Amino acid sequence: MLEFAVDEEMISSDPSDPSDPSAGVKAQRGEVKSHRQWTTAELAKFRQHLAAMTRGRIAFEVIYRTGARCVDAVGLGWQRVDGDGWPNFVQAKTGGPATCPGKTLPQWAESPRAERALFLASVPRDRMIWIMT
Repeated sequence: MLEFAVDEEMISSDPSDPSDPSAGVKAQRGEVKSHRQWTTAELAKFRQHLAAMTRGRIAFEVIYRTGARCVDAVGLGWQRVDGDGWPNFVQAKTGGPATCPGKTLPQWAESPRAERALFLASVPRDRMIWIMT
C-alpha cells in the first residue's frame, strides 16, 4: 500500500520526511520453526481416539495420506481419483498439479500398504467429496 502511495506521489519516499509512515520500520526477522512429525505411536493413538468414518478421522486420513493443504483437501474425493486409483488435483496456492497414491501403489512404494488400507477404510465410498464439514 505504501509503495502505491509513493508511486502516486501521495507520500514521500524519503525516510526523513515526516509524512512517510514507514520511516524507521524494519521487517521483523525471526526464526522459523517447523512442526515436528508425529511418531508412529502418536498416529496410532490419534486413530484410536477417532473412529473410522467420523468427520475428524476422514479429514485426518485425507490430509495425512495426500499431503494436501487444507484448502485443497476439502475438494478431494472420488471425482479426483483417476482410473489407476491416484487422486489428482491442482493446488490452490501454487496452481501446480499434485498427485498421490490412492487405491494402488507402485511397486517401489509397497511398504506403506497398511497406511493405504487405513486411508481407504476411513474415507466414505458413498459420496463424491470426502471432507464435508
